[in-house]
Amino acid sequence: MRSLFAKLFLGAATIILLSMAITLALAFFSSSGPVKMHRKHVHSREKALIYDLLGIYGHQAMDTLLDKGPEALAEPAREFETRSGFRAYLFTVDGVQIAPPPAPPEVFALVNRLSPKDPAGFVKDGEKIVAARTLTNRNGKHMVAAATMIFPADEFFNRRFPIPRDFWVRLAVSFLLCGAICYALARHLTDPLDKLKDATRKLASGDLSARVSGSMGRRFDEIADLGKSFDRMAERIEGLVTAQTRLLRDISHELRSPLSRLTVALELAHQRSGDTIRPFLDRIDLESERLNEMIGQLLTLAMLENGTPGKSEVMDLGKIIRAIADDARFEAQLRHVDVTVEAGENLNYSGYPEMLYRAIENIVRNALRYTKPGTAIEITAKKAGTDDAWIEITVRDHGPGVPETALANLFQPFYRIEDSRDRSMGGTGLGLSIAQRAVRLHHGVLSLENAEDGGLLARFLLPVDLS
Repeated sequence: MRSLFAKLFLGAATIILLSMAITLALAFFSSSGPVKMHRKHVHSREKALIYDLLGIYGHQAMDTLLDKGPEALAEPAREFETRSGFRAYLFTVDGVQIAPPPAPPEVFALVNRLSPKDPAGFVKDGEKIVAARTLTNRNGKHMVAAATMIFPADEFFNRRFPIPRDFWVRLAVSFLLCGAICYALARHLTDPLDKLKDATRKLASGDLSARVSGSMGRRFDEIADLGKSFDRMAERIEGLVTAQTRLLRDISHELRSPLSRLTVALELAHQRSGDTIRPFLDRIDLESERLNEMIGQLLTLAMLENGTPGKSEVMDLGKIIRAIADDARFEAQLRHVDVTVEAGENLNYSGYPEMLYRAIENIVRNALRYTKPGTAIEITAKKAGTDDAWIEITVRDHGPGVPETALANLFQPFYRIEDSRDRSMGGTGLGLSIAQRAVRLHHGVLSLENAEDGGLLARFLLPVDLS
């Protein structure tokens, strides 16, 4: 279980449910628990109520006996049964029933057990209640009123568990309320963390404006403090990156002017120099060209970092790829390297042509720099994905490849696997960085991997719909 929300929700729910289970267990099984006490209370109230009912019936029956005789006792007994559900009988204190119908044996047994010390009796056997009570009529003579009742079927639950009928409904409602409370608690704690996670992902993907405090609401806890710390960190990172990009752009612009003057001075020196010094001037000229190229790449990188590449327009990627391949094929003749192209039809794409041209060209030139003589650089372009939603471009060379541990670092500016080797090949360490940022500007992905039979494979994935 990796989700913090699930851990908090299930943890809180488990604690609440365990607490409820322990409480219920204590209530049901403890000798002094509330269920036992409730059962005793209900039992005593039940007896008291039945004795009161017997008293009402008994006095009415005894008055009827004195006034109208035994034959008239059927009417009070019938009325009592209709109102209370009890079938009533009248006895002498010697256990002789005064009027029919005959009482059940258990009623006789209970009446015979009564005595002056125990003038009342109550028996609850299965689904039947039997009760008897000694009374005194208006002439001072003692008699016994008895009654019996069979519980109706819908009272079975209450007889087994003398608790409210809607107990389980209440319990279910309690579970639902506990679940809602646990959900609200877990969501309250994890929502700001989810927002912080989303902001972190945006920051990691290059969106330096990502902030989280505004979405925290009116929180003043540790999570809110964490959000504020994140915002301060993001502001600091954004400031540093912006300053670095501005410095890179400014330095590049400032270097252009003295470099232009140096170029003019070299031309004049070439015109006035002799043969002995010309090789040194040629070397200076070569290094100036490299420096000029590096400055141009730095300016391009700074422009991509700022996200201001120019105007978007529709282009034919197949045409761009074939033009890059023609230029690379011309340069590759001296090393006996070929450049092959397989480009599908209808590769129209809306984006920034200059940026994509530089991205693909940098990858092709990188492949041309490292592929083995007598091999070929293979370029393919086609539509891919569901409903042709992507354009896939691959550039594969047949060079030595790259160590797996270095693949992830190749897109860093000025990163070199081996300084001596890379510098001897003429690389500046900026081409792959520019390519990656140009592809990212189009919401695409550029990845590098070692081919199975040797060489490096670069893969572009560009979404057809940039919206």
